[in-house]
Amino acid sequence: MTEPVLSVRNLRAGYGSREILKNVSVEVAPGEIRVVLGGSGSGKSTFLRNALGLEKPWSGEIRVLGEDLVAGGASADRARRNLGVLFQGGALVTSLTVGQNVMLPLVLDGVPPQGAAEEAARARLSQVRMSHAWAMYPGELSGGMRKRAALARALIREPKVIFCDEPSAGLDPLTSRELDELLQELRDSLGLAIVLVTHELESIRALAEKILYLHDGEVLWDGTLSDALENGPQRIGDFFARRTDSVGKSIPSGWEILP
Repeated sequence: MTEPVLSVRNLRAGYGSREILKNVSVEVAPGEIRVVLGGSGSGKSTFLRNALGLEKPWSGEIRVLGEDLVAGGASADRARRNLGVLFQGGALVTSLTVGQNVMLPLVLDGVPPQGAAEEAARARLSQVRMSHAWAMYPGELSGGMRKRAALARALIREPKVIFCDEPSAGLDPLTSRELDELLQELRDSLGLAIVLVTHELESIRALAEKILYLHDGEVLWDGTLSDALENGPQRIGDFFARRTDSVGKSIPSGWEILP
């Protein structure tokens, strides 16, 4: 049996005395595209921050290629090096060129911004079809170009897992579709596992092989999208049908949205 690239077991997390995630467990296989879904306040962002090592969970285990992300020390450092992240707004440094932004993680690692660092950055920009933007600044880029530049930076350390936080947010439908296709290409060419947090139905349908649906901090569904739509709880059908009442609460709906 293939070892998961990401294994989360019995994860409990929150802020202050407020518990957000309640015994969340999930495994992501090599090359898998996993979409994390749920309504507002379901725990998606908290899951993302803990899985990236940005927050320390209350309890539970997070392993990346077998390395313990929670325990700290050398194992946690090795785990983090196998994680990349595409933040919702791209999070590019406006005072740096695109090339400098992409090199930044390696520079922070102590690699001089010449030679190997520049070679790696140019290769990553080529993979996302942004070679022409090397000397441009973030303010000169369109929304889709900023997302691709940020994606190149997320790939710079050659991670095995990429986390994408609302990658299509703010993009027009055509640009969003192109980004979805690029993510699929990178998965296929690099063997990446991709974990996405998104609410865009078109992106979910295009990309999701498996979904993790969170509700009130607990796992409501962990499995394929097709099974969720055919056999899952009504709440998942309501999510895809976008059925809400006047105050935003889900109401019963049929399964007419099934593909």
